[in-house]
Amino acid sequence: MRIRRSRKGLAVRAIAGSHVVLLGIDLPRVDCTGLMGFGIHRTDHTEGEAYWLRGLKTFAETDPGFAAGSTYPTHEHPIQGFSWSDFSAKPGHRYTYRVVAWKGAPAALTRFREVPVTVTTEAEADGEHDVFFNRGAAASQEFARRFDPKPPPAWASGGPGCRAARTRRSTPSSRAPAAPAMRCA
Repeated sequence: MRIRRSRKGLAVRAIAGSHVVLLGIDLPRVDCTGLMGFGIHRTDHTEGEAYWLRGLKTFAETDPGFAAGSTYPTHEHPIQGFSWSDFSAKPGHRYTYRVVAWKGAPAALTRFREVPVTVTTEAEADGEHDVFFNRGAAASQEFARRFDPKPPPAWASGGPGCRAARTRRSTPSSRAPAAPAMRCA
């Protein structure tokens, strides 16, 4: 499913697969002055859950000092990019993502604009022919967060003859220092 919504210049394009929803965000350059990032609130209408999605980056001045690999709610520590992938989506679920543009300073964020977009993820198998995509490469940080320092589970080894996948372990990257404000391309 592909859908685009915009409100007052803030635009979101959502592309929903079975297990991933990709959000592309656009804001006119003139509105980017002082932009601190984007918060994403997700409502799962299928399971009746609603919460702010979480990310890995913080601003230096508001970093709570949690261990590397910790996650932070995006309304307190906004996403500092114009795209986001939700790898926790489930097949056949209806979601509303409310994308909020935040301005101000790290310790004093203010809502600038927001736009909701509703999507339904694809069922895993609902027809005679189904197409699947590997989401592993982009989800490597989440894999490291969940399984390190343990070795990868057997299903992730790639099977016999795939020595590199069995012996190489990923480690979560430390929190990178955040820029004081986002730059618009």
